Amino acid sequence: MPEKSVHEYFDRKSSDWTITGFLEECDAKLFTDQIGYYLTSLENIIETGSGNRRKKAQELYARYKQAKISKIFVIQVSKTSYEASIGAQKISKII
Repeated sequence: MPEKSVHEYFDRKSSDWTITGFLEECDAKLFTDQIGYYLTSLENIIETGSGNRRKKAQELYARYKQAKISKIFVIQVSKTSYEASIGAQKISKII
């Protein structure tokens, strides 16, 4: 993903944005890459966006960072699935 770009997932209404929705649509194979694209997109929206888009991006970014800092963010990786808890959202995906 080039610098200052935003993943196409964020073309939808900001009220529909969720980390789980993003992970389901992101084509990156590695979970760490998916999270990287998610955070980079949010950062770019915060920097260049306005109104509800910027506000929602700030909210999701802060929620992710707070969960990581609070050590609520837990990843369990196996050969067939991953599961993570981010704030109040639980993520499960078959790889």
